[in-house]
Amino acid sequence: MPRPVIALARFSARHRRLVLAGWVLLAVALLAGSRALGSALDDDLSVPGSDSAAAAEVLGTVGGSDGAADEVATSSVLVASDGPVADRAADVAALAASLAAVDGVTGVTDPLADAAPGDRPAGVSPDGRAVTLRVAAQDDVDAPALRAAVSEARDDGLDVGVGQPLVRDLEPAADSRVSEVVGLAAAVLVLLVALGSAVAMTVPIATALVGVVGGLSALQLLGHAVTIPTVVPTLATMIGLGVGIDYALFQVARHTESLRATPDRVEAAAVTAATSGSAVAFAGVTVAVAISALAVTGVDFVSWLGFGTAVVVLVVLLAALTFTPALLATLAPRLARPRRRWGRGRAAASDQAAASDQAAASDQAAASDQAAASDPAAALDATRWAGFARLVTRRPWVSVAVSSLVLGAMALPAASMTLGQGSDGDRPLGTERRTAYDLTAEHLGAGANATLVVAATLDPAASGPDDPRAAGLRADVAAVEGVAAVAAPQLAADGSALTLRVTPTTDPADPATADLVGRLRALDPAGAEVHVGGQTAARLDLSDRIAERLPWLVLATVAVAALLLVLAFRSIAVPLKAAAMDLVSVAAAYGVVTAVFEWGWGVGLLGLDGPVSVDAYVPMMLFAVLFGLSMDYEVFLLSSVREHWRATGDATLAVRRGVASTGRVITAAAAIMLAVFGSFVRVDDPTIKVFGVGLAVAVLVDATLVRCVLGPAVMALMGRWSWWLPPRLDRVLPRVEV
Repeated sequence: MPRPVIALARFSARHRRLVLAGWVLLAVALLAGSRALGSALDDDLSVPGSDSAAAAEVLGTVGGSDGAADEVATSSVLVASDGPVADRAADVAALAASLAAVDGVTGVTDPLADAAPGDRPAGVSPDGRAVTLRVAAQDDVDAPALRAAVSEARDDGLDVGVGQPLVRDLEPAADSRVSEVVGLAAAVLVLLVALGSAVAMTVPIATALVGVVGGLSALQLLGHAVTIPTVVPTLATMIGLGVGIDYALFQVARHTESLRATPDRVEAAAVTAATSGSAVAFAGVTVAVAISALAVTGVDFVSWLGFGTAVVVLVVLLAALTFTPALLATLAPRLARPRRRWGRGRAAASDQAAASDQAAASDQAAASDQAAASDPAAALDATRWAGFARLVTRRPWVSVAVSSLVLGAMALPAASMTLGQGSDGDRPLGTERRTAYDLTAEHLGAGANATLVVAATLDPAASGPDDPRAAGLRADVAAVEGVAAVAAPQLAADGSALTLRVTPTTDPADPATADLVGRLRALDPAGAEVHVGGQTAARLDLSDRIAERLPWLVLATVAVAALLLVLAFRSIAVPLKAAAMDLVSVAAAYGVVTAVFEWGWGVGLLGLDGPVSVDAYVPMMLFAVLFGLSMDYEVFLLSSVREHWRATGDATLAVRRGVASTGRVITAAAAIMLAVFGSFVRVDDPTIKVFGVGLAVAVLVDATLVRCVLGPAVMALMGRWSWWLPPRLDRVLPRVEV
């Protein structure tokens, strides 16, 4: 691995201006292209081979598709008033006219417009206080005009709830900009403290920004060719910023040492690439592989959660391996200047005593630097991190017991985690999706947010315009417990299929809705084959598919990661220990997510008004991301431990010096990730909040209890066995240097 990484670094350092300009131009070009083409993200969910997928095929035959083929989709707009909505027919008509005038809207159906006096139109709610407008619109709706039309109606005293997919144009996209600014600001502060230099601080920030902008723009363009969920860009931004800053930070920290030993900027970049650069490459590829393992579900929606995020991670990694060396080479003269770390002294004071204290501090710092230069190992052993590692390794059993107790308590709630189904009802009050959800539940019933489609195939030879099977099936469906209403059947032109729109009595997240789907699928009418579809049924099928495939995902991810570590570190015990530690971090994150979001502990602090359901795919995605990120820190720590093991042959001393040499940088990297991930809990989407909390907790736990206490203690107990590999296996396995 070092050879191509070194070659990239040398080329980038030699042609630094070309590389820097190339990256900036590439990022700008991709950004301009993505803005010109617009967004094509889609949350369409289909689970191949499932009953809901079979229902979707029948629905297409009948003609009940969403019109995606001609790029026109129909959305429901619920308009409600304090009294009878018929009394506000003029205001409703004004809203319908305003919506029809919006560019991109091709038609609006107002049930009140053609209703005869005294009649109740089909679109009026049972309580008479709401009416549903049907709005047909293309993909490129004039969003500002749409917002103006809805806002004007609300100013007139109407309650307006806009349904899917039009609500995506009404509400602003998941606004993560403030979260990004907060995360970057926190990262700047951490970098200033960790690196002690404003010049050095700019390298990780610039690398992350260039990589994330380029990666996200490429992802938006890719969305025009494949179906990428709308949550992916925000998730990819969160992870891309974290790993981008961290990967560059590790290189900057090593590069300052390389410059002292090798004044030539190109060779210093090569030395940095041979050490931290190789570890960065290994870690980045591991993260991408772990996230891409989501493809094991066989569901495009979930697969592209992983692939989309992996695209951004790989672009950020490429920036770290090329843009970072070029920028380090450009700034080499300023990075090589001697500087005083924060905390070694203060500004000169006006009185003589303060000046004397500062001079003494400066002399002490200079003496410390000279001692470090003459005996790096002794200087390393004298650090606070070395003292902490010495404390952990002297009482390894105590360290293992205490850390295991804390981690076990954190992971305990995960035993009750359920694969639920989130809904717009989980979003914060006041958001457009929550408004539409609440209005629908209030006036049409809770089940109106969980509409199901019963699709049946029929024998065409026995069908006709008055086929009694349609009426019979409708009656059978209406008699099923949990059904609130059944719409009139829609028949295919050739009589080979029919569909029924079914409204449950319960909302999407209620377990009773899942029970209803099971009862409907159990129907076996004569001469018909019944399937149940719709987004609610598809998400239930996704839950079943994930429950079936999650063990395989865990097994595949752990096996691949362990194999990579065996190749890199020539050990059997170390990869097994690393995999176990990563699983511990994931379990702790699962436990906190369950306690916060499903039990509701402190959920109000996150802007939510109560417990929420965690979507079925979230635990799987969290596992893939967390396992990859946890492996990052493991690779950096183990690289240092192995370096000292080779130098000393003392396993315990190697662990102490490995922790001492990486503790400050890993802690800074974890603090940056914690700040970036934590800042994203401001985003309205509950799914992003879950990811933000889960990732932040896992990184915090991993960089403290796991990586600094439990891991070193276990390695101290294993001793020399940590680095044992059967000679025959050593000869057979290919060599991968990190």
